[in-house]
Amino acid sequence: MNNRRVSRVNELIRGELSEIIQRSLKDPGVSQGMLSITEVMIASDFSYATVYVSHLGSDEERKESLAGLDRATHWLERELYRRLSIKRTPRLVFRHDDSIERGIRISETLQSFEDKRVDEDEEGQEG
Repeated sequence: MNNRRVSRVNELIRGELSEIIQRSLKDPGVSQGMLSITEVMIASDFSYATVYVSHLGSDEERKESLAGLDRATHWLERELYRRLSIKRTPRLVFRHDDSIERGIRISETLQSFEDKRVDEDEEGQEG
């Protein structure tokens, strides 16, 4: 299997799904909070694709967004078939990706350490 082809199809599906979800999907659960497709990993036989979704919002909104995507899976697959020029549209499997939330927590932790260090430096200079 050509890795470049797989990467290209992954990016193509990610881009199209992002656009479809943002502009055409009418499920109210999906529109809660900020949703983004972070990665698509298609199987080597192109039979299915795992779609990693990041959601910034409450846990309840995240669950509702994933449920909405699951409800819309067949419609999304048909839309991909209509838009893409590939022989076979893969079955879509949606998974939550918490990498953005982890990145935010790490940034906040690093910022709090930096703030603490600056405060300690300022106290040391005063004394």
